Amino acid sequence: MRNITSTTISSLIERRCQRLKQIIEEKQSSVRKELTGTLRISVDKGRVQYYQRSKKETNGKYIPKKDIQLAIALAQMDYDRKVFRSAQEELVRLQQIQADCSGVYPEDVYLSLSSERQALITPIELPDDEYIRQWEAVIYEHKEFRDDMPEFYTEKGERVRGMGYFRSQVIWQWYRGSFFCVAALSSCTRASWRDASYE
Repeated sequence: MRNITSTTISSLIERRCQRLKQIIEEKQSSVRKELTGTLRISVDKGRVQYYQRSKKETNGKYIPKKDIQLAIALAQMDYDRKVFRSAQEELVRLQQIQADCSGVYPEDVYLSLSSERQALITPIELPDDEYIRQWEAVIYEHKEFRDDMPEFYTEKGERVRGMGYFRSQVIWQWYRGSFFCVAALSSCTRASWRDASYE
């Protein structure tokens, strides 16, 4: 079974960092709002009441229904500020991980060697191109198609059992009556085994 690679992890972390930066930028305006106080919500016999409360107040000032937009603004501001702080904290943690993982990953050591040296070594994980080459070299027998089955073909002209197999940059192998995805270069796992049998 192929594993999630360090390169994939780095890519996911970078994507997450970009998303966090987007959130921080979006919520900056809410953080800078000049609304004072926080929202306190009270429920009495099924009736919801809203109060604008300062730091020194316990109960706060009652917000009538006609000023419901104030309650909405206070609730949204409080939420946005919490999201803003959470995104900042997570971004700092992820950036620290990126800094700590700036060296050569174990899977990439093999790629840094000369082809002559690679020929003498059994790597902990084959590079994608070699992994795919070895799988494509495997000779296998297709399960016969029934006459009443619809015809679907891959980009390589191989007949498959459904549109689910018609995907670019995916290599399928037939094993014990089932199709398996052995190399999905566009997926996060790079080459995860997934049963794609057609009963």
